[in-house]
Amino acid sequence: MASGNEKMKRFNFSKNVDLHIVSLYEDEAGYIWIGTFDNGLFRFNPENGKVVRFGEKEGLTNANVISIDGKDSVVWIATSGGIVQCRMKDPLQFGKDAGYSFEKLMFDDKRFDGFVYAVFIDRNGRAWFGTDGNGIMMYDGSKLHSFPELNSFKVVYSITEDAYSNIWFSTQFQGLYRYDGKHFRNFNLSNGLSSLEIIGISIDNIGNVIVVNKRGIDVINPKNFDVKKIGEESGIGKLDADLNAVTRDSKGGIWIGSRNGLVRFYNYNKGVTDRPKLILKKVYTFMKQMVDLRDTVFDYNQNNISIEYTGIWYTQPDIISYRYRLKGYSNDWIPTRDRIVTFPNLPPGRYTFEVVASLGVQSVSSNVVAYSFIIKKPLWKENWIILSGILLLSSGVFLFIRDRDIKVRRLESLKKEKVEYQFATLKSQVNPHFYSIVLIH
Repeated sequence: MASGNEKMKRFNFSKNVDLHIVSLYEDEAGYIWIGTFDNGLFRFNPENGKVVRFGEKEGLTNANVISIDGKDSVVWIATSGGIVQCRMKDPLQFGKDAGYSFEKLMFDDKRFDGFVYAVFIDRNGRAWFGTDGNGIMMYDGSKLHSFPELNSFKVVYSITEDAYSNIWFSTQFQGLYRYDGKHFRNFNLSNGLSSLEIIGISIDNIGNVIVVNKRGIDVINPKNFDVKKIGEESGIGKLDADLNAVTRDSKGGIWIGSRNGLVRFYNYNKGVTDRPKLILKKVYTFMKQMVDLRDTVFDYNQNNISIEYTGIWYTQPDIISYRYRLKGYSNDWIPTRDRIVTFPNLPPGRYTFEVVASLGVQSVSSNVVAYSFIIKKPLWKENWIILSGILLLSSGVFLFIRDRDIKVRRLESLKKEKVEYQFATLKSQVNPHFYSIVLIH
């Protein structure tokens, strides 16, 4: 039955039995294996809704199927009484023609009766077991290996493998671990996980690690370890499911078994950014209210600048936080939850406002969005005004000095002319007497 949500589809294939689904697995033919508590094992055809049921009379050690995985025609089944292998003659067949045979597994000629929460077969055909008391174990086809360096925990609930061949597994109380073949790395609440009560883990259609918990789903990018949360806002809500009731189908859809039936999740975000989108909305000034983002030059008295921005993240808009700085004023990043910041009484100069949107305390951030602007100097502080004043003053001083020099030279010339005139007058008075004296003699 479709739920009406584009990401979800529900199937209620058993109306007479209150199924307690605890494990899921899709085989090579596309059929879903369903492990239940007390009701044995089911093989389900999602195309027509038909079901084949297996119990103790078919070869199961008991009716409590904790975990299921497989490869080709072999299905590994972890029950509360040990590990059972189911081999099929023709796995493409659905009914009895498939030729099912069940056998309890032995290691080193010994029956393995330990309680196993999870069984997982990796790309290399190795079988990984998440045990209750012995931590993580691995069977390479000839020998069973343990990892004594992980003495800090003994209980492993679920296991998966990412696109880079790293093994991921969930633990009791300590979150996730990632094993790259040499080292183990822990992921917990400080890395962005929503909860340490993990139901199961798997890989989605675009290679992300899917972590199912009681609150919803955490999606981990295995390349950069960014975490995206999917919960009630996406139509999932709280999941009433048990440990390891999670599997991946051939198309990358994640199947989650709950008390109310099956839930299928498919990640439609391929090619879509997993980072919030950040946009600048408006710029305000005290003396110029209507400012276009293309306006980048303001007068000296328009120096109270407010910038409004918003981050867009539809999944969980309430977890967006911001960091901003104003280059030219300070290079320090300032964290904030506000979507508008104000810079009062900015001195004249060139500035660049930069802002980044982040998802909560995580490192998932948008690209830096920038807005550059200039606050002009007052007219009397402009260089050309100052230079013009200097030139004008210099010209005035030069003209004053020149006029003064001209006046001084003119006075000196007048004085000289006066002296010469007086001398000529005196000379004209003296010369006649001089001539008379000469004549008498």
